[in-house]
Amino acid sequence: MVVHVLRQMRDRMERDLPETGRNRTEGPFDYRTPVPDDLWIRCPECGGVMAREDFERAAHVCTKCAHHFRIGARERLDLVCDPESLEVWPVGMTGGNPLGFPGYEEKLAKLQRETGLEEAVVCGTARIGGHLCAVA
Repeated sequence: MVVHVLRQMRDRMERDLPETGRNRTEGPFDYRTPVPDDLWIRCPECGGVMAREDFERAAHVCTKCAHHFRIGARERLDLVCDPESLEVWPVGMTGGNPLGFPGYEEKLAKLQRETGLEEAVVCGTARIGGHLCAVA
């Protein structure tokens, strides 16, 4: 039944829409425009969906339930600092395992690969509201 209705709809659309010179196997519509994978954000707390633009405008907070998403150090500094003003200092502080937790070195190496940060802290200077500040 459903297949029959869909075929009728297809036949009617092909009959009613003017031929645009496309190959008949393409159909009357062009669906080649790709849709970005990160266009929408789903909140893990309430399950609500919001546009990425609204999500970023709300400073990574769900507009429905006020859930605060985790953000990285560089992302947080980009939110707080004036655009293009952040200058990162090479600190050289790497995470260690002074208490000898098992598996910590593997976890640290995995996180360094995922974040692209080798250091435990990001420090530098930036302008916030036009004022020069030291940030971390």
